[in-house]
Amino acid sequence: MNLIEKRWKKSEEAMRKALPSIKKLYRQLGDKVLNTFDEIDFDFKKANKNVPARVKRYVDDRIDFWKESGLLVGYLQYLAISHTWTYKSVVYLLIFGLYVETYSRLKKIAEDIFEITANDIHEQSAEERGDKKPDPIPIDEILAMAIIPLLMTSFFDYLDTLAIDQTDEMESFIMTYQMNQRELTDDLLLAFMMKQAARMLKNKKGRWSGAIEQATRVVGNSSYIYDVDPDQKVKFVAEIDDRTTKMCRSLNDQVFFVRKKNVFTRYSEAAKGNIEVECMGLVLGLNMPPITDHFHWCRSTLSYQV
Repeated sequence: MNLIEKRWKKSEEAMRKALPSIKKLYRQLGDKVLNTFDEIDFDFKKANKNVPARVKRYVDDRIDFWKESGLLVGYLQYLAISHTWTYKSVVYLLIFGLYVETYSRLKKIAEDIFEITANDIHEQSAEERGDKKPDPIPIDEILAMAIIPLLMTSFFDYLDTLAIDQTDEMESFIMTYQMNQRELTDDLLLAFMMKQAARMLKNKKGRWSGAIEQATRVVGNSSYIYDVDPDQKVKFVAEIDDRTTKMCRSLNDQVFFVRKKNVFTRYSEAAKGNIEVECMGLVLGLNMPPITDHFHWCRSTLSYQV
């Protein structure tokens, strides 16, 4: 437990410091979306009607802003090129643009957390091996480590998908209130935005979750073995309490080569029992935490104290 607390202390401090800023960005995003509905005078009854010239100028100004800000790429660029001048098409483009603007700031927050985590745990690694303090890991290599373990996809690619999902959720949320002629109060909007923010980062009774948390764990454990010798061995260290999964409990205290072949037995939630595994080195989700095969909040780590 002492090792795990030490391993994740700075990264969890960084997440704790960033959480209020993330919530604030989402709160501001909700207000901006509502203001956009008011700005273009949107009503679901005219969703398929063409917008007036005033709204066209407003949309063109937003597109120019995204272009000048370097945000007009990917799906936003596609929407800007392919949208029609109906209210429904325009409002979706504008909402998605607001998410892209917000996400550009969220990415910077995440990058700072990843950098703090990577270099702190890289230093812990050198200290535990008895090496001198290492040079910082290049930021591009740190960002390449940021993986969403269950999806095995880049954190930044995942955010692109999440932006689309949350835009769809937001559009549906507001349209539902309009169609049912119900008042969308500040409290209801805030609760919805905090639910969306929780998918980015959340702390519930000291337990972290969300996309940033998942990628941070991968960055940390990847940094621990960043520049070690191929013959190096590490021990799997799980957080043992009443919430520890059978997977992590079965891996706890097992020793693995970082780069060479490993043969071992572990519990598999998918198989509902122990399985024999053979793999080269440490494989994310298999014998390198965070462990996948079944969603859970994984604080497990690695140690040279074999």
